[in-house]
Amino acid sequence: MNTKFYNIYGVISIFPIWVFKSNLVVIDLFILSALFIALPIIVHQLILRYHNKTQSNIIYIWLSLITFYSIDQNLGLWFFSQDFTFIKTFTHFYRSIYFSIVIIFFLNLLIFLLKKNGLKILLSFYLQFLFSIYLKIQKIILIFLLLIYLIKNKNLEKIF
Repeated sequence: MNTKFYNIYGVISIFPIWVFKSNLVVIDLFILSALFIALPIIVHQLILRYHNKTQSNIIYIWLSLITFYSIDQNLGLWFFSQDFTFIKTFTHFYRSIYFSIVIIFFLNLLIFLLKKNGLKILLSFYLQFLFSIYLKIQKIILIFLLLIYLIKNKNLEKIF
């Protein structure tokens, strides 16, 4: 088992993008980073050590759970889960739980059947998503810097 790949996959999957997209103070960023980055990474390392000792199949369940966690943290599955089920008698929360269980099951099946190749497929989609968010943030920063420049030089009337 290549633990380096599983370590990298875990760190990238656990990393919440929304922490840095929000306009928080440095202290809030530190607290949120400790809660949503450091603690899950420590748990991930403990589970990998347990897997190295016992070679159990629980690693596939764990990898599907952190993959689901990363999708939920960065895409927000609440919106997708509301139109998922064909049974409309469920409340929104039951529909979301049902959707979560189905997604975790399919992720577990994908990772169990394809093993490392399944993780590489999921990682490539996830990295593409991270890159697109990075480009959006860069575009917003450039527009903001351009507006600051125009305001300082009083060229704002030329745009409007």
